Amino acid sequence: MALLLACVVALAPAALIGWQVLDGVREHFGRAFADNFTQLNRQRVLAPVSRELALSLRLADSEVTRRWLRHEGDPAARELFFREADGYRRDLLGRAYFIASAASGNYYFNDDQPLSESPRYTLSRTAADDGWFYLTLKSAAKYNINVNPDLKLKTTKVWINVQVRDGDRVLGLTGSALDVGGFLRDFVNSGQPGVTPIIIDADGAIQAHMDASLIAYNSGAAGAGEGRGKVFDLLEGGEGRAELAAAMKAAQADPQSVQSAWVTMDGIRQLVSVAYMPELHWHVLTVVDLGAARVLDTDWIWPAAIGLVVLFAAMLLCFGYAIERLMLRPLHRLQQSARAIADGSYDVRLPPGGQDEIGDLSRAFGVMADKVRQHTAELETKVRERTSELEDANRAMAAAHKKIGDSIDYASL
Repeated sequence: MALLLACVVALAPAALIGWQVLDGVREHFGRAFADNFTQLNRQRVLAPVSRELALSLRLADSEVTRRWLRHEGDPAARELFFREADGYRRDLLGRAYFIASAASGNYYFNDDQPLSESPRYTLSRTAADDGWFYLTLKSAAKYNINVNPDLKLKTTKVWINVQVRDGDRVLGLTGSALDVGGFLRDFVNSGQPGVTPIIIDADGAIQAHMDASLIAYNSGAAGAGEGRGKVFDLLEGGEGRAELAAAMKAAQADPQSVQSAWVTMDGIRQLVSVAYMPELHWHVLTVVDLGAARVLDTDWIWPAAIGLVVLFAAMLLCFGYAIERLMLRPLHRLQQSARAIADGSYDVRLPPGGQDEIGDLSRAFGVMADKVRQHTAELETKVRERTSELEDANRAMAAAHKKIGDSIDYASL
């Protein structure tokens, strides 16, 4: 029992250390998984959006575009622009483009539907929904990218808004549009439990999330999405927000790197990997719940644990049998022999011991028992001989005493 208790006491720290090692391995592979997943998503987003951006920049920089916006009422310039723009449209992944005039506010949009050279609607400085347009015209940045629902067109898309510049003068905006449904479906549906991909802009405004209600629509226009739909709002208080902000800053300083931070989201401590896309001014985030994500294949853990328990039990039985055979049984015989000698029974015989310390002790005890037995036998022999001599002497003295008594009796007659 004491041996079993000692083994359990020794096994408990080993099990604790093993669990900590497993947790460390899971964290290591979780970080590697999150980094690789983020890099993959970065390329998945960057490839199509950067292609759309490049085509939008070319359309905005076209002399045909500038010429028409300078003379929007010129039929020849209009016809030439829409013919050229339709060629761009066919090359765009979203098969859609728009152009809006700063002078008139006319907003034109074409997609796979039949070509229309008429404005879809007219933007107004006094309309709250049109504020993004005038803010973008005033922006120092040449372009911005954001997710926004166009209520007048009744569509929600990823819009690439590019300024059409004539020197220092901004003639209007043009750009392309990606279908937000397909974009979000391809990006946010990771297919991995415990993994949440997110796209945010440089200020932390959410551009893509599996929960569409969290998206900061129209945040790309300067000031338009201020204070709404921030990724920091998803985090609980503590150091997580500061760590995420620091990771975003570090990723922005080194766009080829992937930065990591620990945050608490939905009451769970989770790992966030961050990569920056300078072409789009976006950050790609991967939030990983290491407890739910299949970072390691845990199907083998319980069979392995059961196997280890069975192996440990078998080893314990073998060890106990060996201890019983090699130590406890010989010691028990020695104990019985010692008690027999203490009770006066010196005729003890021990089986031959092994070639170990217990065997040496058994042989030494056997030699000692033989010596005690021999000395006892010799002592008993001497006692018997001395007793016999004393008995003979006593008989002789009795005979002599009788003779003396008889002589005295005879003399008295």
